[in-house]
Amino acid sequence: MRLVAIIMVMSMLLFSFPAKAADADSWEEVERILARAVESGDPTPSFTLGRELLAEMRQDADRFRIAAARAGCRSVAWTWWTDGRVEITQMEPFGCPVLQVKDKDGLLSAVRKMRDRKEKNFVLIPDPAFYASLMADPAEKKALLLEGGLYGWDTEYHSDSTCCLEYVSCSYWNGSVYRVTGEKELSSRMRDLASSGQNSFAFLLDGRTWDSMMTSDCERLKALETAAFIRGDACSFYTELRILVYCGDAASIYYPGYEILCAVRAGDEDRLPPTLKATLRAARQMVSSVYGTDEEMTLAIHDMLCRHITYRIDDTTDSDDCCVGAILNGEANCDGYSDAFLLMCGLKGIRARLISGDSRKISPNEDPAHMWNLVLLKGLWRGVDVTWDDGGKEIVYENYGMGWDRMLENYRFITDFIPENMLQSTDLKDRPRVVSRKERRIERKPNSVEDK
Repeated sequence: MRLVAIIMVMSMLLFSFPAKAADADSWEEVERILARAVESGDPTPSFTLGRELLAEMRQDADRFRIAAARAGCRSVAWTWWTDGRVEITQMEPFGCPVLQVKDKDGLLSAVRKMRDRKEKNFVLIPDPAFYASLMADPAEKKALLLEGGLYGWDTEYHSDSTCCLEYVSCSYWNGSVYRVTGEKELSSRMRDLASSGQNSFAFLLDGRTWDSMMTSDCERLKALETAAFIRGDACSFYTELRILVYCGDAASIYYPGYEILCAVRAGDEDRLPPTLKATLRAARQMVSSVYGTDEEMTLAIHDMLCRHITYRIDDTTDSDDCCVGAILNGEANCDGYSDAFLLMCGLKGIRARLISGDSRKISPNEDPAHMWNLVLLKGLWRGVDVTWDDGGKEIVYENYGMGWDRMLENYRFITDFIPENMLQSTDLKDRPRVVSRKERRIERKPNSVEDK
């Protein structure tokens, strides 16, 4: 009888106190429980898993680690019981922003958010399938990070067990990423960027194009950069990933004349560094008295630069290679003459371009590299070489308004980058008269609203 009574009491207790219900029946619920613990600072939470969830964790403990990482835990240690009870014994938070991403768009959005907040450290946790695809294609992963705005970092940690990508000491940019196939597409994209003045960008190349461009001397790449007037020293290489990155954080990707004009046209002059702002002020002052037709203003700018600049090559500075030295210091080499002409024509609404190549007039022992300009007058592009027209004591015009015939006599250059509407034959009869360097050409003052 006593045994029967004991059994009846146990039965009553069993039905009166049923087994504890599960706290989590999905990994999303596990994440929420752990996230609340991280937020509250509780390092040892405990909870009960549903039967199916417990079976999944026994088969693959990484499922629990991923849930913990998504909740913001760098590392987690735990014990569990057969009834599904889980006790966390140690939990270390990341201590920086943690962002979950499902796909490429989510990754781009997450990185841009970190860029806008200027976060130095952050963690990305892609969904497992997306994480696997990123790890299988490192070049695509790098391209996506660049496209999102992450320019560089000191350390990248990744963990397959938690699908984590952690970035430390991050730096950011506002560049664009272009996936290009073939040298022709690369050169076309470079020229488009040069004409638009975009100052930060990257190229993701296919294998064949990379191999053809990135030889030991990189001559093909240098030729494309020169033709597009992109400064090669602004390029960073990611050889294993086949990525070229051009970033103008410290200096212009292009010749400064381009950068100044792009800022002026965009109404964004305040972003220019102090030296370029000073150059712009000086250039505006110089052309403030220049009026008339495009032909009259181009000739006045040509003469003004010949009077203002003294030819000089200075290996101790880069200022003579651009409009900065030409305008602010009055000293420049051919690059500086040409960049200043580009800038001053642009400020007067005259279309001009930089052109580079090799001089046919240079002696064999000297560097033949040379730069001059094209200017659009009366619907045709004409060559203008201010450097060669600065004759020292006098201004000559042998290289002013050149046609295609005269330029072929003077230079060797890449014809692929020459516009179609070129003046073919130089008009030798239409030559301005030679003037002394000190003689001041009289600029016409505005006499109508249209001139102003």
